Amino acid sequence: MFDKGYGIMVQSCKFCAVISALSVVLLTACNQDKAEPQASNVPEQTTNQTIVNTTPIAERKANAQDNCPRLVQKKVDSNQVLRQDSMAGNTCDYFIYPYIGDTIQASISDDRIRLSLVRPDTHDFANGSFVVTKNGRHVIRLEYDAFGRRPAVMDYTIEIDIIPPSP
Repeated sequence: MFDKGYGIMVQSCKFCAVISALSVVLLTACNQDKAEPQASNVPEQTTNQTIVNTTPIAERKANAQDNCPRLVQKKVDSNQVLRQDSMAGNTCDYFIYPYIGDTIQASISDDRIRLSLVRPDTHDFANGSFVVTKNGRHVIRLEYDAFGRRPAVMDYTIEIDIIPPSP
């Protein structure tokens, strides 16, 4: 039905189609390389647009929400933990794991925040230090305690001293 010449012609047409497609791709790539320098010759227009970035308060609020509750670990050669943090909500908890007989003292730089131990016993650090009588996790809670509207983010420095019993 078909002669041998037709088969060779079909094969050569397929070969031509592949070569044509490949050349189109290569030419397109070459044209894009040439188009970039021409675009850079166009003078840039300055526009008076205000770029709106997230405010530092929003970033601090987002970070503060992610960080509560917090684990407090003291260094091996130190009894004091001093941290600068931010609080976005009404409360924030700090977890500590002291030994029985240790004395816990806590203070905070912002008077609008109340420090208290809520677990396993209750203690208000405004009344002084606390002597540990139980093993396990102890929770120190920071709570907004002032008249007026609470700010979106409250920055503070907390100092926690875990003093071992004297021999």
